[in-house]
Amino acid sequence: MAEYMHGSSALKQNRQEQVRYKEKQTIVYRAKSIPMKEKIIYLLMIFLCVAIAGTILWRYAQIYQMNNQIYKLETSIRQFETENTSLKQQIDKMNDLSLIKQGAEQKGLVPATPDQVIRITGTAVQGKSAEETP
Repeated sequence: MAEYMHGSSALKQNRQEQVRYKEKQTIVYRAKSIPMKEKIIYLLMIFLCVAIAGTILWRYAQIYQMNNQIYKLETSIRQFETENTSLKQQIDKMNDLSLIKQGAEQKGLVPATPDQVIRITGTAVQGKSAEETP
């Protein structure tokens, strides 16, 4: 059985037989590994950043501690100032001559008579009288 082909149909048949398959190529990219020197540099940079951050945090901790101590000292200073004010009031109260006289009378003391008072002229300065010093 022979088929006869006429004209352009013969060309169509040849074209149909030549079906082409286009192969799809996928490109796979592999990540290049980082060289050892570069890895060491990165590691040192990270270590340096961590060291700097640690130093800064340590200094902030010291500053916080000092501020806390300053606050405690200021609180104790305020407390001592209030105590000093109270003690000064007590001293002023005790230096009142009328209270001293009243306390002396309660203990049986009496004012000195003119016969009991002895007047000394000059003052002694380190074993010398005032008359001997120039």
